[in-house]
Amino acid sequence: MARIAITGGSGFIGKHLIPKLISDKHEVRLATRTERPTTEAQTSYFQLDLLTASDKELELFLDGCEIIIHLAGEISNQSEMRPLHVGATRRLTRAATEKNIAHWIQMSSCGVYGPVRSGVVQESTPKAPVGEYEVTKWEAEEIVRGWGAFNGRKVTIFRPSIIWSSTMPNNSLRALISVVRRKLFFFVGAPGSIYPCVHIDDVVRAVTMAIKRQDNDIAIFNLSDNIPIERLIATIAEVNSSPVPSVRTPEVIAKAIASVARLLPFLPLTSSRLNALTSRAEYCSAAARNVLGWQPQKSLKDGLAEFTNVVTVKDQKP
Repeated sequence: MARIAITGGSGFIGKHLIPKLISDKHEVRLATRTERPTTEAQTSYFQLDLLTASDKELELFLDGCEIIIHLAGEISNQSEMRPLHVGATRRLTRAATEKNIAHWIQMSSCGVYGPVRSGVVQESTPKAPVGEYEVTKWEAEEIVRGWGAFNGRKVTIFRPSIIWSSTMPNNSLRALISVVRRKLFFFVGAPGSIYPCVHIDDVVRAVTMAIKRQDNDIAIFNLSDNIPIERLIATIAEVNSSPVPSVRTPEVIAKAIASVARLLPFLPLTSSRLNALTSRAEYCSAAARNVLGWQPQKSLKDGLAEFTNVVTVKDQKP
């Protein structure tokens, strides 16, 4: 089994991935900002702040490891996005060269393609990131791909769409479930919109498959289960024993409502949610299927049932 260094292990993906790696008998070394005791025989913690770590500290972190899984990311503090996504990644690649890391696994985002509204998005689709998070994630990809090409090392880059589960930090799906429960949901525009998402269990499975990947090359994979919005809403209604919404509103009217919602925060429809409800873009995962043998396996109904149970408990708290 492999010795694996992981950044961002305390984040959303890391908390789900690490138990799987341990059960697969890998040795895991986690970067952590604060000193932590080791509770698992296969797990060690290395006190390290990626924003301030020296090259020597990064080399010590990677010493003896064969693989690095770079999950570290900043989603809220914009001032830290470039130092973490770009600066820390660049310094980590230098350390990875010194310590002969054989395989770099990078967690990126479908956001690097920009705000695509329709069509099929493949890994070769031109990149047009908007926003500091997306721009710096793309720059981090370029750094890692350059490192792999220059050193002849294996690189795997994942671009997941919306990663969801009952513990997801993003509140978009919780808000959608709440609106369906309260019988406030209405479809927008013509049928056929797509909700691109991927369950955290399927993301974890993709990473474990990549660890076993034999080809010594640079591979990039979209990860997405493109769910028709009608199916998503019907399944939410089913697991919540709610009536399936049937009202459909022209997009021009919905845009007017969303513009008013900026002044009335209690209204559930915002511009970002409207965009999510009307997008027809599909993120193609054929490369992951063909190379890794990966495809989404988590049942939408089962995942939403877990999600809804958590939402119900939170709703009942005083």
